[in-house]
Amino acid sequence: MIPKEDEKEIWKTVKAADKISAYIKCLEEEKSGNKEFLNAKQSLLLTIKNMNMPEVKIFMDEFLEGYSLTLDEME
Repeated sequence: MIPKEDEKEIWKTVKAADKISAYIKCLEEEKSGNKEFLNAKQSLLLTIKNMNMPEVKIFMDEFLEGYSLTLDEME
């Protein structure tokens, strides 16, 4: 699918959300002891940072930590 001109910003946001979702999956795998996702995690983090999207930075800064916590650690 090729986005229309007026949809490009939406597609960019969806792509960022997809990368964040994959990064969170890597965090979950790492938390469960699966080290096979370490390279993917590092690569995704670099990709996410290079997107230079303020809304992505806010999500990563404000909400990402919660995905690394156990249920007992959450308040």
